[in-house]
Amino acid sequence: MAVNLSDEQFRQLLASLGSRRNTLASCSATFDGKKSSDAVETFLAAVRVYKKIENISDTDALDGLPLLLHGEAAVWWQGVKDNVSTWAQFEQKLRGNFAPKKPEYLIYHEIISERQEKFEDTATFIAKKRMLFSQLPVAEQLMEKQQLDLIYSLLNLRIRDKVPRNDVHNFEELIRDARGVEQVLQEKGEPIPVATTTRIKSKIRCRYCKGIGHSIEECRKRKSSILKENEQLQPATTTNSKPQGTTVAAKVSCYGCGAPGVYRSSCSTCNGDKAEKKI
Repeated sequence: MAVNLSDEQFRQLLASLGSRRNTLASCSATFDGKKSSDAVETFLAAVRVYKKIENISDTDALDGLPLLLHGEAAVWWQGVKDNVSTWAQFEQKLRGNFAPKKPEYLIYHEIISERQEKFEDTATFIAKKRMLFSQLPVAEQLMEKQQLDLIYSLLNLRIRDKVPRNDVHNFEELIRDARGVEQVLQEKGEPIPVATTTRIKSKIRCRYCKGIGHSIEECRKRKSSILKENEQLQPATTTNSKPQGTTVAAKVSCYGCGAPGVYRSSCSTCNGDKAEKKI
């Protein structure tokens, strides 16, 4: 059924459609206040892209932030929102509170101090290092070749052995060749590389021996100690399990001749000697 609109009605309809406000209600990015540069930058990048695509104004974006901020971040925003009027100010304050800018020497230290684990996904490892490089000031940024040299030196030997440095000229080629090596190794029966940005196991600390990498339930020292204690308690348990009468009898003896199990007054040996003397 066709609907006929007058020119005035049509203009009103266009005006109502054009005045519709876009918000962050459908944005899936969230931030819970984790003090991590990676978490902050990932959140800001996602919201920034969504804001641009949906053509959301700074005012509407700031009004919709309670939908995206949770936990400590939500509490922080309630305290500072009255002093923020633009999106750029929000990004600056969020970084300053949850991801303070690191000095250059500390960023370089993080880059070179952590090598690729044997079964760590190469693409993920490279992405982490490039994220650290991006945090350097513009004046301190290294050329791609220099970044490539540094990151290549940190790769696991099984990757470097199959992917010569001279065969790759950019990160795309390095990731492509490394992924091919990982697929071949997987076909040979090696575990699938773990695509994770954290090393969960290395952060586990045993409450018994204070060692890193295992829990108290897996601690070998604790199991060995418990086994030794059980072995030491076993003889004592066996001794204590004897009948009470046997234990008492073993302690009683004649103080004259030392015969076990009898008193001096009822000892046949000692009393027999007396009887013979009387005769």
